[in-house]
Amino acid sequence: MYGLIFFSLLLNIICVYFLFKVWKKVHVQPVNQDSYINEDVGELLELFSQEMKEENARLHEMIIQFSKQIKENHDSNSMQEVAEEVDTNLVEEVKNLHADENNARNKVLLLARQGYNAEEIAKMLDRGKGEVQLLLKFYA
Repeated sequence: MYGLIFFSLLLNIICVYFLFKVWKKVHVQPVNQDSYINEDVGELLELFSQEMKEENARLHEMIIQFSKQIKENHDSNSMQEVAEEVDTNLVEEVKNLHADENNARNKVLLLARQGYNAEEIAKMLDRGKGEVQLLLKFYA
């Protein structure tokens, strides 16, 4: 009889211990989720700024190359013709960049409307998951 009472008390203590652990885990979890969300947003912003820096560096390099072409062609061509050519090339390149960006954004948004999540869209378009999430946050 005393053995059953002892066994019952032991089981009650074990149950209370596990209930406490589960309660503690549930109350600690939202804090962790907030920190994960903050980290994700930080990573997305960092990724976006890094891509913008790369884009700016590439455009800067193009401008430098066109400037060198202008200096080399100065003797053979008039300055105005070269400037017009450079302007035309720069405008075309910028249009192409914007068209590519819009095309990628449109693909991401179309797939999101079809019910795909960010990870699936990233795999389909061979892009980073963070980039897709950023596009979805800004345009969805």
